[in-house]
Amino acid sequence: MLPPCSELEAAIALDREIPRATFELRLEPIGEEAGGWVADMICRDCGQRWWLERADGRADSFAIKAPRDGPWNHALVRDAKINYLRRARGEDPATRCLWRDCQHRALKGSAHCAEHAYDIMGTRV
Repeated sequence: MLPPCSELEAAIALDREIPRATFELRLEPIGEEAGGWVADMICRDCGQRWWLERADGRADSFAIKAPRDGPWNHALVRDAKINYLRRARGEDPATRCLWRDCQHRALKGSAHCAEHAYDIMGTRV
């Protein structure tokens, strides 16, 4: 059984952290976003809105906690995925990002912080 939405992270890697089919059982579709690439869903139990990316077979698809109202928000999705990247890979407390003037910690096994790995280096989770 899944924990309540309030206990789930803002970004969930579907089929890696939670089986997509299991997660979708608690959700009801309310529309589409991002040109049909994202299902706009709402939790039947608590009313939490979720954006579920369509699986394309190339990368993990995510469930992103969405605000109650408003359209697809790229900045919110970006931040949620960067936080997931940081959570999934961890940060090296002894290594700073190599990007000029960046003071953030590098991801473990990387020379860059989560932001630069995602935005500049194209690292996907």
